Amino acid sequence: MVMRKDDPLTAAKLRGIRVKENFLEAEGGCVSDKEAAQILGLTRQSIAKARQKGQVFALPRGQIGYTYPVWQFKSGRLLTGIKEVLAALKEHDLWMQVSFMLSANSRLNNKIPLAVLRKGQLDQVLEAATALGKHGVA
Repeated sequence: MVMRKDDPLTAAKLRGIRVKENFLEAEGGCVSDKEAAQILGLTRQSIAKARQKGQVFALPRGQIGYTYPVWQFKSGRLLTGIKEVLAALKEHDLWMQVSFMLSANSRLNNKIPLAVLRKGQLDQVLEAATALGKHGVA
């Protein structure tokens, strides 16, 4: 992203970059496709197919391809409910999906959906995911 000194949006663009970096570093950071495949006992091709099908969280990382947040993995598997949540969020872009997972949500009593999902409360997270972006919903 090119930013000019005289661009009135420079400060906002920088905030956006910082927010994305925070998401990339949250909850243990991210790993490459090779590392994600190793965690799940898959090939790199399999993890790429899962990403293309919207079955794992993956974020663009410049020219190097995609990076995979480690918070979606637990004991060598995907955290239970990840695929369902991704299906509910499919209309939203990748950054919005991750923002949803890592930000307090009013439908979840201001808890973070990832924390609620880790407690096994998939139905509540799916309800909040389905409501994302609808009028009057955070």
